[in-house]
Amino acid sequence: MTFPKLSPRGPLFRALMLPAAIGFFLFGCATNPFEKSQEELDNKIKIFNSRFDTKSSHLVPFLVHESVRENFIQNIREVESRITILESNVLNMVFYKKGIPAPKDTDPDAADFDELTITITYQISILPSNRLITKTHEQKWIKEPTGWYVIPNLQDFLS
Repeated sequence: MTFPKLSPRGPLFRALMLPAAIGFFLFGCATNPFEKSQEELDNKIKIFNSRFDTKSSHLVPFLVHESVRENFIQNIREVESRITILESNVLNMVFYKKGIPAPKDTDPDAADFDELTITITYQISILPSNRLITKTHEQKWIKEPTGWYVIPNLQDFLS
């Protein structure tokens, strides 16, 4: 028994490849929407905090929630001029769904959370002093229909 030759221009080749190509496209593009949201959140946290640590937060007001964006823009230059961050460490992350904290063993990629609180410690120096202090700070992120946004509390660094 011989099989027909599959020519790239032949009708049998097209008949077999079209369903395969559609299948690869559909399954290849199918992603978990929660996973995509988690990836977006991870990227935004990294961008915001790396900018904050290097005194370039004035470049990322688009990551700040619109309810506090104007206040952030007004105060970030003062924070950047007064503080020097020598080290920062994430101590804890708590995800929330409708105000209720998620259990510690919940997979963030598999759940649809709408809020996150990150506890960070900073080793900082605040001018005019040259003394090194440790400050614990809570950073709040909320999910809106357009994505994740931070609600920074700059008063922690101004007082």
